[in-house]
Order: sequence, then structure tokens, then C-alpha cells
Amino acid sequence: MAKNSTVSDLVNKPFKITEDRSFKDILRFKAIAAIVLKFAIPEFKDKTLTEVARAIIDINRPRKAGMTDAEVLDDEIDFLPSEAGVKGEKQTYNDAVFKVSIAGEEVPVSVSSLGAELTINAEMQNRTTDLGYDLISRAVYYAASLLRDTVSAGDSKYRGIHKVYSVWLCNDVLPGLCLADELKEQYVHTYSLWRNYENSTQVYKDKYADLMQVVMVELSKLKKNDGLAAEMLYKLFNETQDIVSVIEWVAGVTLLDARKGVGAMVNYETLLEEANTKAEEANTKAVRNIVKSWFKLKQDYTAAKAYVLEEYPDIDMKLLDSIIFEVYGL
Repeated sequence: MAKNSTVSDLVNKPFKITEDRSFKDILRFKAIAAIVLKFAIPEFKDKTLTEVARAIIDINRPRKAGMTDAEVLDDEIDFLPSEAGVKGEKQTYNDAVFKVSIAGEEVPVSVSSLGAELTINAEMQNRTTDLGYDLISRAVYYAASLLRDTVSAGDSKYRGIHKVYSVWLCNDVLPGLCLADELKEQYVHTYSLWRNYENSTQVYKDKYADLMQVVMVELSKLKKNDGLAAEMLYKLFNETQDIVSVIEWVAGVTLLDARKGVGAMVNYETLLEEANTKAEEANTKAVRNIVKSWFKLKQDYTAAKAYVLEEYPDIDMKLLDSIIFEVYGL
């Protein structure tokens, strides 16, 4: 998508927000990210959309002085690198990672980042079952990787350490989480580090340990009448074409007018379909080669399947089964 395209341009094109590329493309606008932050991050629950957008830290470029609310909401996020991990570790490939300030806009972090900023990871997850692993364990691993990355190699005093959030927006239900009838409609599940007292059922937050939180959201259970934050998230994923109007109404601004006539946007849907086709063809070829290698090594097809699912967690199961049947002659 063109750099000067607007969020309005994007959502008025036919596309599926739940596709990874579409999700990343629309989340880059601070107005959209602010919706996710306000819904999922406790520190922003009582903030306005504009306050949340202004809290997103610009890393690669200084923020222009005197930006209006509309300009801030329509601004784009400086994402952190999507790949994390070092040699010898299982690397993570994040959909979106960025930093936010919780110490007030433009407040410098000079002594310690603890209590001053957060690192946010947002993940779009379409499949929650038949992955070959537990999705929650993967989410915890992603959060742990983010926490490790807050401390640089030379930071012997751990001054950079600060809380991280890994937010997983799941397009399907998470099986086994809400077995009790009274919890079946719950659609937000959080996992945190808390302090437990011996011989007590009480748990307490400790700011020095409360450094990592995983938030799992079951989008299929979202309801419009669960408050403004939930309604905006529902609109974003179910009535995407209306989200700009909702943001304008909530924030009390008119977005995008200054950029309405800036160039003609390329046919995003066509490019997206072409990119998806090429990616699918490349993945199919790579998966077929993996399965062939396991077959040549006389490995059981179930082991080959588990390995492929670990490397390509979003692969279509019917496609994978067809490749295994073809190679193994089942």
C-alpha cells in the first residue's frame, strides 16, 4: 500500500482484516491500534482514543510539534523488528510490535523504563486447534521473548526492563478454557505473573514481577453491548467499513480530509491476492520438500506432520494432508 494512503482509503477497499497482511496494514494507523490498546491493555482502559494514540512512541522519527488530534490518530506507527530470538533459540515472528508510554506523552525515560513504557505485541490468529501445540504456550513464549528484548546486551543494571503485553486476537474459540457454564461467554483471558503467599489463596501484584501479560481474545464472542471499547473492536472486525466513522464520532474529529486527494491508491485487493497466491505457492513447495525429506529419512508421517505444523502453523490442514497422502502413498 502507498505510504500516503489513509485508513479511510484502506477500509473502503474490499479485503479481509483477519488475513495477516491486511491486519498488519490496518494496525499501522495509530487510530486503529488505539482501539486494540484501549480494549486489551488495562493502563489505557480509561483513556480516550486520542490519548492512547499520543502515547504510542515514535522510534524512527521525531514527532512533529503541535500535531492535531486528527493528525495523531491518522499517523503511522514505527514498528519494532518483527523477528526476535538469537542463534540456538526458537525464533518468533511477530505480526506487530511497538512501544507505548505510560508516563505521559513525550516523557523521556532516563533512569529506568519500569513504570514508564510498555512493549506491545499484537497477533492475528485464525486457527486455534489442530496446531500440533498449545496456542497459549506459544503466546507465553512470545511474551517471554519480548521481555528478554527489553534488556540490551550492555544493560547490566536492567534499566531497560519494562512490562510487555502479547495480545492475541483469535478468529476462533479457544477450546477448553471455559468449561464451566457461567464462563462460556467469557471471551478475554489473561495470563500474568503474580505473587503467591504460602498457605494462602490470595495473589498480589508486585511491580517488580508484574512484567509480562498475555491477553487472549475470542473475537467470535465479541458483543456490541459490552461497552465502548468492545463495540469499537467489534466494529473493527465485523463492520470494518464503518470504523472510520466510529473513530471520528468517538474522538470528535474529522479524519483524513487533508489527504483525501493525495494520489490514487493502487488496487490493494489485486496486489493482496497476487501476494497471497505467490506466498501460498512458495509455502506449498517448501512443505512438500519437507515432507519428502522426512519420507526419505524413513520417518513416520505423523512426525513429518508435526514438524510442518511447527514451522507453518497457519497452513491449511487439507492441503497438508493431501501432500502427506501424496508423498507417503497413503
